[in-house]
Amino acid sequence: MFVFKKIVSQFLMPLAASTLLMLVGLLLLWFSRRRQALGKALVTAGLALLLVSSYVWPAAALLRPIERTHPALDLTVPLDPAPQFVMVLGSGNISDPDLPLTSQLDEAAVVRLVEGLRVYHRYPGSKLIVSGGDYYDLQAHAVLQAQLARELGVPDEDIIVLTEPDDTEQEAALAAPIVGDAPLVLVTSASHMRRAIALFQGAGMAAVPAPTQHRIKDAPMTEFWPGTAFPQPRSLDNTTRAVYEYLGYLWSWLRGAL
Repeated sequence: MFVFKKIVSQFLMPLAASTLLMLVGLLLLWFSRRRQALGKALVTAGLALLLVSSYVWPAAALLRPIERTHPALDLTVPLDPAPQFVMVLGSGNISDPDLPLTSQLDEAAVVRLVEGLRVYHRYPGSKLIVSGGDYYDLQAHAVLQAQLARELGVPDEDIIVLTEPDDTEQEAALAAPIVGDAPLVLVTSASHMRRAIALFQGAGMAAVPAPTQHRIKDAPMTEFWPGTAFPQPRSLDNTTRAVYEYLGYLWSWLRGAL
């Protein structure tokens, strides 16, 4: 089921979907005289989808509501009760020994861990939980996260490593018996937090959200940037992230996990 979910979801991502539409449309235009109108329509639809997905404004409109579901955790305001656990959800890694650990872990993993360490250091006595399996790599994601946490000053006895989970639902299920009803701070990317909190609540944990790695940032524009008038890979990535989270939330809801 895990592999099936990942394969199907890829066909629904903006780049894959638009490419598929244009490819089918071009095949019809080249090889079918009776399907010329349909071919033109598919190519037009595919190109339109790709362009819309690659501009700043549609991407921001899709992603901002998900990222701002939960506010950033204000570490200047003490939590009561103080958290006993800080859990950093897994992301991705490629364990290339020729690279530094911060390059073996993907960007989301490093940012999530840094935010988790900020919370951990704010609450002495808490335990740091890192999670992530080895489905995509020979090295379990949680092992690399734990190694980086140690190098950044977290003692081994304060780290709990979960190497079995491959997705957020499994992370929640495996964390539940460890955390129980103890206070927990959950750290993950802002775009992922809405679904993650729902899954952890469904598993019986009352987690305090600590979203990080916000992709959509609001700030006064001091000067017009000409790049906003053109399609951008970053915007396509933001649209893809938003679509992925909407689909993930829908999938979890349909399965009764939320």
